[in-house]
Amino acid sequence: MATAVSGEQRCGAGARLRAGRENGGLSVPQAAERLRFDARIVEALEAEDYAALGA
Repeated sequence: MATAVSGEQRCGAGARLRAGRENGGLSVPQAAERLRFDARIVEALEAEDYAALGA
């Protein structure tokens, strides 16, 4: 049986992070400060560029 999936559930983690940040009215630097991440990390996560994060 097929299960219906909402648009939000189909979004990747990066898209959800970006949407949450934008809905909260935060810039990348502001979100990074709140998360205690470097802004480059937030940008890589939003772009779903996990290779940029290293292993």
